[in-house]
Amino acid sequence: MVQFTIDEVARFRNQAENNTEIILELEKKAEDILKHGARIQEKGFATWTLYYYCPIHSVELSYKYDDEHHHICPVCQTVYTGEPYDGAWWRFTNGINSESCFYLALLWLLTGKEQYRELSKEILMKYASYYPDYEVHGDIPYNNPGKANAQTLCEAIWIKGLAKGYDIIKDSLEADEISFIEKNLFSECANFLMKYRMNQIHNHEVIVNSAIGIIGILLNDEDIIDFAVHSKYGIIYQLEHAVLKDSFWFEGTFHYHYFALEAFFDYEKFARLTPYSQLSRQEYRDMLKMPLKLLQSDYKAPKVGDGVGDKLFSMFPDFYEFAYRIYGEWEYAWILNKVYEKYERNNLEAFLYGVDQIPDTKEYRFDNYHDNDASGFTLFRGTNQKYLLFRHGCYGGEHDHYDKLGIHFMAFDEYLLPDVGTTGYGAILHYDYFKNTATHNTVSINEENQPPTNSRTVRYEEMDGHILVEAEAKWDGSFPGIDSLTRVEWDDISYSKVVMRRVILWCDQYFVEAFLVHNIGGKQVDWTVHSRGMCELANEGFEQLSSISDKKPLKYLYDIKSYEPDGIVKTTWQYELCKLNLFSYCSTDSKVYYAKGPDNPSIKELSYFINRVKDVDNALYVNVFEAFHSENPFIKDVKIEVDDHNKIKVIIFSETGTINHEFSIGIDL
Repeated sequence: MVQFTIDEVARFRNQAENNTEIILELEKKAEDILKHGARIQEKGFATWTLYYYCPIHSVELSYKYDDEHHHICPVCQTVYTGEPYDGAWWRFTNGINSESCFYLALLWLLTGKEQYRELSKEILMKYASYYPDYEVHGDIPYNNPGKANAQTLCEAIWIKGLAKGYDIIKDSLEADEISFIEKNLFSECANFLMKYRMNQIHNHEVIVNSAIGIIGILLNDEDIIDFAVHSKYGIIYQLEHAVLKDSFWFEGTFHYHYFALEAFFDYEKFARLTPYSQLSRQEYRDMLKMPLKLLQSDYKAPKVGDGVGDKLFSMFPDFYEFAYRIYGEWEYAWILNKVYEKYERNNLEAFLYGVDQIPDTKEYRFDNYHDNDASGFTLFRGTNQKYLLFRHGCYGGEHDHYDKLGIHFMAFDEYLLPDVGTTGYGAILHYDYFKNTATHNTVSINEENQPPTNSRTVRYEEMDGHILVEAEAKWDGSFPGIDSLTRVEWDDISYSKVVMRRVILWCDQYFVEAFLVHNIGGKQVDWTVHSRGMCELANEGFEQLSSISDKKPLKYLYDIKSYEPDGIVKTTWQYELCKLNLFSYCSTDSKVYYAKGPDNPSIKELSYFINRVKDVDNALYVNVFEAFHSENPFIKDVKIEVDDHNKIKVIIFSETGTINHEFSIGIDL
């Protein structure tokens, strides 16, 4: 066996005798196979799990291993049949078969019960029988095809579980069985993955490399191992070229930072006892530490960019149990202890890879964060769980959203101005709504998506207890491109020659922001924020509209009201635990829209505020936000003055007196 030593196996068995819960957990993980037997397709026509979403509510359908033709929405109870749902069901089923092959092999290893080994062997033998004749297929945009599944990524994930199960039971098999499985399944799949691995930096290629490397070690094939680890776009290349200077994964999302790290560690868990491990590389340590700096006060990671779930906190043991055993860094122990304040430490990762006892540690200090030329995150923290994340980094490829200079704001444990992430990529609202500039807290032009660009920090200053950051995004042809494939979902013409700058002045009790849009050329400009609170509006002076647009994504907004403001617009949102006030000013004539739109999931709703400008060359928005707990806000009123050189004066009339703030944006109107 490659992945565990004789001593480790003895320890596992001893622990299992005194911990029947781990046996029960493994049986639960493999219960579909134990109940129904292995359902394995004779023809390869699985598609994509991210098609398995209700097209109305954007929630994942209810999956049953024993029913391939009926797929139920848990919200509306609609039963979906046929494609794409049946094909997506088969992808889930392939995944369950693969994982269960490993879990059943572990159950045999721990208990010696032959029924588990036989089921694990049956899965391997059936796939080995059918796999060579599976047809290459796939229709997923910007992804290479699969055979058992519809993309190379899924093929790699699927084969890894089978390989780990096979490694455990291999020595119990007959020589002809070993030859049959290795030739028809693992060699066949390794050659397929090497043929279709894409030439790019990307989480997919890490996963594909991980699978190829595991197979190479399993088959003791140096050529396969070398391809996975040392070739261009291999494991080492991805670490050296796709991890940014501040150790964040280049795709710019927490979901894919950990998704890539999971793939690296899948390989390392298998390779750790071999000469082919790369665990000594510093990138792993730093990738594990970096996201901890940006956790919210609820220990969750913000939903920026793509990513189809908010489960990272509960998944942290999948990364940090193994990492703490290998590296012993106290930060890893700290986050594990936080997780185990909420969950029992009775999981498979802790059982296989964890230390006996995680020590108590000092408390991790959450602090502000600023990066200029890598992830491009600026994070402001304050009292009452205030958390303001400002995005102004480099473009991250297909899983980035078109939301440069966007913000995500929390306070009092409420998501006040959230980045809501996205839904399943096969769901209609992914491209139609969530993955669009106009549904983020930033500026959009002509309701179109921002083209790729690398933002930059213009200045970052800490002064008198305040922090000021100014960042710029521009579309002047200087974007150098990226060594990663992406799907074009933007409009170059709308943003041509446009320059945007956003200044944020963080004062803890409140924050001031100014957003300059330069070289508009008469196009439509929307400054947008959306909130999860209930908007408190008077019923007078508004024009009720049936729609705000017939274009995506704003065609999904409803309950629309508009008016033309004269001076500063004050808006209040009510939450369960607090309120949020916005004082909003625009340097030119504008129209304000209030509307509601889908939250994530779309069975909930957001409250939109849109300040729209047309037919000008430049526009400057200045805004003051205050989140407060009681009925009496700190800010009573606001006055805003702007001169021709974008020198901005914000006068705060508060319960303790008048406060003056003066700053400028470095481009003249």
